[in-house]
Amino acid sequence: IKLCSNVSKIAESGDVKERIEAMGEDEIGKLSKAINNMLDSIESSERKIRELLKKEREFKLRTAHYFLNPLCIAKGYLQLALENLEKNKVEKALIAIDRVERVIKNIITIGEIKE
Repeated sequence: IKLCSNVSKIAESGDVKERIEAMGEDEIGKLSKAINNMLDSIESSERKIRELLKKEREFKLRTAHYFLNPLCIAKGYLQLALENLEKNKVEKALIAIDRVERVIKNIITIGEIKE
């Protein structure tokens, strides 16, 4: 009964840091150890997920900074030059920059490489 109530308490609280007191070497004791091992595994998986999510956020920030900033500068210069150069060539360059910009924004927002 104690094992059941402890497991219920952990399930209700969602606290995978809780552990069940091992109760000997009988079937109940082995079950307690197995549950604790599962909780260890869940806790470890949650930690890895948090680390991966942090790395993903950092990647997105770096991607935005290193790619979008130079693109914005190039786009601005091309828009200024549009008045003085062959419009067709400048417009093609602006279209290419827009395409790259969309790809980068997709990588940042949904993690997919597409336009």
